[in-house]
Amino acid sequence: MNNEEVIHMMLKKATTLPQNVQDVLNKMLDHQDYSLVSSNGLYYIIATRGEMRTSGYSINIDDAKIIKDSDDTTLEVNVSYVNPARDSYVSQVLTYPHDVKSFTYDGKITKVIINTKVGRNITKVNYIKM
Repeated sequence: MNNEEVIHMMLKKATTLPQNVQDVLNKMLDHQDYSLVSSNGLYYIIATRGEMRTSGYSINIDDAKIIKDSDDTTLEVNVSYVNPARDSYVSQVLTYPHDVKSFTYDGKITKVIINTKVGRNITKVNYIKM
């Protein structure tokens, strides 16, 4: 029997970033990527969408939970993508959609799973190697 403990994380929008987190974000902005960075007792989840040629695109870190079992402490993150509607008017401008959320957790995270949702029901899973 697998004995799992699930802890839902309270995510906060991270607006002022420590330098090491800002450095990781800056390296990720021009491509789609995900990262988990630890700094000063906080964990930061970073999600980037890459360079977009128009306005209207976004990426949102919706929620996260820690799943602890006998082998791993896994952070599972749900991320959603928003695209401009086909008939919408958008500005012709380069944008770099990204989201950064922080949370506190005293333990060590050994695995990260990112569930991405595009539109209503397309889900893709990405793993971050720790």
